Amino acid sequence: MSVQKRTGAGRLVSLALALVAASWPLTAAAQTPVGSSTATGELGLGGMTTWGDDEEGKYLEYRDLDRGLIGDYRLLLTDPSSGLYLRSQGENPGYDDQRLWLETGRHGVFKLDAFVRELPHVFSTQARSLYTHVGNGTLRLPPGVQAAIAGGGSSQLASELQGARGTDLELSWLEAGGGLELQWGEALRLYGSYRLQDKEGTRARAIGWGTPGGNFAVFPLEVDEKIHEVRAGGEWLRGTSSLSLEYLGSFFHNDLRQAVVDNPLVAADSVTASTRGRMALAPDNAAHSLALSGSSPLPLAFPARLIGSVVYGVRLQDQSFLPHTLNPAILALGNPGLVLPQGDLDGRVETLLASFRVSLDPNPELDVDLRYRIYRYDNESDELLFPEHVTNDGAVASGAHRSVASDYTVQKASVNTRHRLSRRLTGHVGYFWEHWHRSDDRQVEDLHEHGPTAKLDWRVSPGTTAHASYAFRTRNGDGYDPFAYFDESLDAQGRADARSFGESPRLRKFDQADRDTHRLDVQARTLRGERLELGLSGGLYLADYRNTDLGLTDRWTWNLGGEAYYQLSPRVGVRGYYDFEAILDEQDARWRPRSFAGLTTAVDDPLNGWSSRTRSRFHTAGVGLDLTLVEDRVDLVLGYEFHHGRERTTSSGPAGLVAAAPPTTSGDGGNAAFFPEIEERLHALTADLTLRLGERVSLVAQYRYEDFDLDDDFRRQGLGPFLAGSNVNGSGAITPSTDIFLANDVRSYQAHVLRLLARLRF
Repeated sequence: MSVQKRTGAGRLVSLALALVAASWPLTAAAQTPVGSSTATGELGLGGMTTWGDDEEGKYLEYRDLDRGLIGDYRLLLTDPSSGLYLRSQGENPGYDDQRLWLETGRHGVFKLDAFVRELPHVFSTQARSLYTHVGNGTLRLPPGVQAAIAGGGSSQLASELQGARGTDLELSWLEAGGGLELQWGEALRLYGSYRLQDKEGTRARAIGWGTPGGNFAVFPLEVDEKIHEVRAGGEWLRGTSSLSLEYLGSFFHNDLRQAVVDNPLVAADSVTASTRGRMALAPDNAAHSLALSGSSPLPLAFPARLIGSVVYGVRLQDQSFLPHTLNPAILALGNPGLVLPQGDLDGRVETLLASFRVSLDPNPELDVDLRYRIYRYDNESDELLFPEHVTNDGAVASGAHRSVASDYTVQKASVNTRHRLSRRLTGHVGYFWEHWHRSDDRQVEDLHEHGPTAKLDWRVSPGTTAHASYAFRTRNGDGYDPFAYFDESLDAQGRADARSFGESPRLRKFDQADRDTHRLDVQARTLRGERLELGLSGGLYLADYRNTDLGLTDRWTWNLGGEAYYQLSPRVGVRGYYDFEAILDEQDARWRPRSFAGLTTAVDDPLNGWSSRTRSRFHTAGVGLDLTLVEDRVDLVLGYEFHHGRERTTSSGPAGLVAAAPPTTSGDGGNAAFFPEIEERLHALTADLTLRLGERVSLVAQYRYEDFDLDDDFRRQGLGPFLAGSNVNGSGAITPSTDIFLANDVRSYQAHVLRLLARLRF
C-alpha cells in the first residue's frame, strides 16, 4: 500500500470546485443581489513551484509542496433580516495538507458545520526494501532469496540486499466530520457531532526471530486505521447556574490484524527456527464515556462559586487472539501448553473522573481557589495463565506467564490564595498534594507528592509588568519492590530466576522513585505606547531522585527567551525573538554479567557500574522587517529564522579503572562508551511582497528558502539496507551482520519555494 498522490487534473478539479463554491456569493452579490444578503471575504488563486533538494523526506515531512495551481479563500455571507449566515474557509484545496471548513445557521437558533483536514507525514523518501506486500499484512521476499542467504550467510545477505527497491514510507492522515447545534432561547442548547480520523500508508516496524539477540528485519508496515467519534449532549442554563450532560463514543478499527514477515536467514522451518515471523497489530476497540458537569453560586455572604464534573467511562476490547506461533514445525508437536486459555481477552476497563473547584472572593483584597480531582482506572480484564509460549516464532519457552490487569487511582488537591499586597503588588500562595495508589504488580503501591507554591505579580508602571513564581515538590513512596511485576506474572521458577539474574534490585524507575523538585519561572513585559514592546522570560527546573542507586538520578533544565517589536517609523517595523533551552539528565547503571564460567546468578560488582550524562541544547532565533514601500500600495515583509539543536551522551566508569579484556565478570566500568554527538541546524529565509492594485485586488509573491544541515545523527544517518557493523555483542566486538534495515535515513537539504497569488477581496 502507498499513499496515492493526487494527479494534476484531480487537484485542479478540487481547487476549481472549492473556488467556485466560495465565489458564488460574490457573483450573486455583485451581479444579482439576493434579498438583503451581503457577502464579504477573499479569494486567492495562483501557482507554486519548488527547486533544490525538494524531494528529501525531512523537507516534506508534514507538508505537500508539489508544484502546480494553488488557492485559498475566506467567505462570510449574511442576511441581517433573517439572521441566516454562511461562513467558509479553505487552504490548499486539492493538496495533501488541505483544510476546508463550512458553517451555516441562524444566530440564536441553530448551527451546522462540516470540515475536512489532511496532514501528510513523510518518514523517508530514500527507503528501500526487498519485501513485497502480498495482502493482509503479509510481506514476502523474492523466491529463492531465503535459501541463498541460508547457504551464504552474512555476505550473501549483503549481496541480496543490493537489489532492494525503493518503497513508500509515508502516511496520509485525513480528518472529516461535522456537527449540529440547536438553541432554544438562552436556556437550552443541544448538540451532536461526528468525526472520522483515517490514517493510511506505510511506516517502519521491526520484527525479530529467535531469542533476544537474534536477527531482526525492519520492514514497511501497511497502515489502514480508522477512528469514528460520536459526540452528543446538552446544556441547560438558569440564571448564573448551568448543568450539562454529554456522551462521547470512540471506535477504533484496524483493517490489518497482523503482520507476517519472511525471515531472511531461514529456508526451512524447524522447532528452533522459523521461515516467517508474525506480530499482532493494534486490535479493534471501543470507548464510551458519559459526563455530567455543572456550575452554581454558593449561598455565602460573599461571591463564591462551585464548578464540578463527573465522567464515567468504559473501554472494551474483545478481538480474538492470534495463536502462539505460525511455525508449522512447532505446531506439529501438538504441545498442550500452547493451547490458548481462551479465545479473546474480554478486555474491559472502567474509568471514573471527578473534578471540583470552589472559588471564593471574601473581600476585594483576597481570592481563594480550592481544587480536588480524582481519576480511577479500574482494569476488569481477565487475567489469563499461559503455561508456555513461543519466543519470536523460533523456540518454545517453558514456565507459566500470567497477564496482569493493572489498576491505579490518582488524587490531586490544591489550595491557592491571591492577596493584593499594595496598589502595584499582588501575592499568590498555595499548596499542592498528589497521591497515586497502584495495584500490587507495580513497584510502588502508594506514592505521595506535595509542596508549596508562591508567586508575585508586580505592576511596575502602567505599561510594565513582572511576574515570578517558585514551586517545591517532594515525592515519597511506601517502599520499592523491584520484583513486584515478576511476582504477579511468573511462576515459582520464573520468580526465582528474576531474583537471580533479572532486573537489578537497585534500579528505580523515574516515575515511581522518591524525588525533590524545584521550579522557578520569571516573566517581564513592557509597552511604550504603540512603538515599542519588549518581553523577557526564563525558568529553572531541578529534580533530585533521592534513594536511587541505579536509574535517573538528576535532571535539570533551564530556559531563557525574549521578544521585541519596535516601530521605527510609520513605514518601518522591526521584530525579533530568541529562545534557549538546556536539558541535562544524569543516570547511573551497572553491567551485571552472568553465564561466564558457569555462573547462574548475575554478578553485582560496583566496579561494573557506569554513569551517563545526556546534554541537550536548543536555540531558536528570528528577526523580521515590516516595510511599507509605497503607502497603501506596496508592502514587503522579510523574515529570518534559525534553529539549532545539539545532543550528546557521555559515559564513564569508576575513576582510574582500566577495562578488563572481555568476556569477563571482573570490573570494567560497564564498558562505558560515548555516543556520537547529534547536531542539526535549520535556516529559513522568507520574503512576502504585496502589491495592491486597488481596494479589492492585490498581487502577492511569497518566497521561502530552507537550509537544513544534519551534521551527524548516528541513529539514522547513512543507514542502508545492510550495515556490516550493526551487530555488536556484549563485549564490544563486531560480528557479521544478519539484520535488515530500511535505509530510511535523514539527509541535509537546501530548498526553495515560490508562491504567486492574485487576491480579490469583496
